[in-house]
Amino acid sequence: MTKNEAITADLEQKSLIAATEATATTEAQFLEHLGRWQNVCQQDSPQSAPASDFSKGKVIVDLGSALSRLTLYGNHVELGWQFCCELSNTPSAVRDELAGHYIQTATGEWLAARQQLDSACENWYFLAPIFVHPEFRKEILRTVERKYTLTRLKHWIEEMR
Repeated sequence: MTKNEAITADLEQKSLIAATEATATTEAQFLEHLGRWQNVCQQDSPQSAPASDFSKGKVIVDLGSALSRLTLYGNHVELGWQFCCELSNTPSAVRDELAGHYIQTATGEWLAARQQLDSACENWYFLAPIFVHPEFRKEILRTVERKYTLTRLKHWIEEMR
């Protein structure tokens, strides 16, 4: 092996190590954040709910970051639940045209609620969970776990290219 080949091999190995460390960091961050969701969703006694707004309904899920807040409200109606989202501030993860506005309402069960969250903020599950309504914990945690799995798979595929 020539000196140039040895240097190239060494650089490739260092690059691979750096990529592996970055993946591990990303993986650790995913697991840490998923752990926060699990803690909020699997508490024996419900955390104290934020004050409900009579016009918007009960808080179903309240999410936040340093830059934003996303709250899904719900009212129990004859056909299930009626949901609406409220956004505060404008981080890059939230669509600018929707920030600070109510998202149109949807009626149904968890699928309707999830569609409200997805339309308000595609990566809502990366926001820190502040409160999750006890009736929706199981569905929300299952959705978050699935979204994390898909995101991690996407990152892994991109790294393999």
